[in-house]
Amino acid sequence: VYKRQAEQTLAEVEAHIRIDSTRLEELAHDIESIGPELAAATERSAQSAAALKDAEQGMHDWQEAWNEFNQRAAEHAQAAQVERTRLDHLDRHMQQLDERLQRMDEEQQTLGSQSVAGELERLAHESEAQETAVAGVKVNLDNAVRHIADVRSGLEQQEQELTALQSVHHDTRGQLASLETLQQAALGQRSEQVAGWLTANGLQGASRLAQEIQVESGWEHAVETALGFYLEAVGVDGLDNAEHMLGGLEQGSVALFDTRITAAAETPADKGMPLGSKVTSSWSVGSLLDGIYAAETLSQALANRAGLAAHESIITREGIWIGRNWLRVARDMDEKAGVLEREREISELTAQVAAQADNVEALRQSVSGARESLVSAENERGRLQDEYNQALRKASDLQAGLAAVQARLEQQQARRDHVMMESEVLR
Repeated sequence: VYKRQAEQTLAEVEAHIRIDSTRLEELAHDIESIGPELAAATERSAQSAAALKDAEQGMHDWQEAWNEFNQRAAEHAQAAQVERTRLDHLDRHMQQLDERLQRMDEEQQTLGSQSVAGELERLAHESEAQETAVAGVKVNLDNAVRHIADVRSGLEQQEQELTALQSVHHDTRGQLASLETLQQAALGQRSEQVAGWLTANGLQGASRLAQEIQVESGWEHAVETALGFYLEAVGVDGLDNAEHMLGGLEQGSVALFDTRITAAAETPADKGMPLGSKVTSSWSVGSLLDGIYAAETLSQALANRAGLAAHESIITREGIWIGRNWLRVARDMDEKAGVLEREREISELTAQVAAQADNVEALRQSVSGARESLVSAENERGRLQDEYNQALRKASDLQAGLAAVQARLEQQQARRDHVMMESEVLR
């Protein structure tokens, strides 16, 4: 308002100045033309100049006041603009803070750790269960390894036992074969003529007397001495056809023993124990040993000699055979010596060979079974090893997943704490 008034006043002053200037010119012209009025015009001009000076001074003072006003107004306007700018900035900052706070609230909701904690708990249970499974498979695997070691050790021991038993069996068979060869020679079974005759009469497999009797230990030599050649006697089912059978024997010696004859009851005598009491047999050997008594010593035999009948005799344990008026002793070892003891050994060795053969076969089957068990155990170990490796890999994967979820949960927890703290600050 002041400015407009000042401008209007200035315009009026300038208009007056222009008018005055025009007027001065007119006056100057008029002065020239009108002399008398010059003094009055000069006076008016002086007055006008004084008025102009006053006006210019007033204009100058107003201009300074106006400039000062404008400066103050500009300063206030600038201050107001600064405040408006600051307020706008604060408004935008508050809006940004509100938006950020809203985002943080939303982030807090999305940072809920329940799902991650649930996943962590699930993985922890799975990992623990898998570790238990791994431990269980490891126990089974260790047991399988120990079982393989036990089976392999047992197999090696059985193989050693089998080798040793086969060696013993081989030696026993060799010993048996040697004894059988000696026994065949002692019993006349190696004579080709006799063997042919026996075969022709279907007696090639018939038992010999020496094979059918068992003698009390220590009396073998006495019984061998008493029986002599009869130890070779071939058992036959009766002697009714003997004439026909012997017609085919052109060379060699043969003794036949009728196995159908039963033993007669022996009558005790005061001359000593009958020698037949020292013999056990399914065949009746009484006819070969009747009248022969047993004495422990030669002095005992000699003491009882006086009471012997003509057909009776006494034989000692060591094989000294005496009659009423005769004595016989054989110190040389002939092929019949040891026949009974050898037959007993053959019987024992035959039983041993059979038992060893059964043991060898049983042990061979056991070794075969052990080998199959070893293969089966090794296959089972391989299966358990694969199962253990798979279980271990799964446990490792679960541990890695558990560690990753744990790290994610810790990161979320740290982020949530930071967001909560920052939200509190913003609020």
